[in-house]
Amino acid sequence: MVDERIRTFFDWLVARLFEGELDWLEEVYVYPYSIFIGDEIRLETVPEETAAYLNMRRTHAKRLGVYAMTANVIQVTHKPGGLRFSVRVEFIFIKNDGTELGRNTAHYLCHYAENGNIRVESLELLDIGLPFLTSMRSALKH
Repeated sequence: MVDERIRTFFDWLVARLFEGELDWLEEVYVYPYSIFIGDEIRLETVPEETAAYLNMRRTHAKRLGVYAMTANVIQVTHKPGGLRFSVRVEFIFIKNDGTELGRNTAHYLCHYAENGNIRVESLELLDIGLPFLTSMRSALKH
């Protein structure tokens, strides 16, 4: 069973990402922050880099017809010591008519901060169901 705190966090995260509300990045992501997609690695050192990348991804998703997103936490694996954990999340992209456009699966490495908040250390995109995420290099050229 998935901890409700983790499920709620990823529901909140996907809503903020899709709405473009990104003033919270520094409170959630641990910088430098790494994103792994296939054989590509993106290292972001400041929230402004993350915001630009996320805004580009959201714009491309909307161009492809994505109207909404949901997050389904598939698996949580706690690391020894109890503060660090990995989370496998399936993101479902939904069109305006309610049908599914695609799915992406991501693996997050996280930890609980001293204040109890969840912080994200890195992200690996595993299964990519939308073409706008198949290559960071080509996406960043647009």
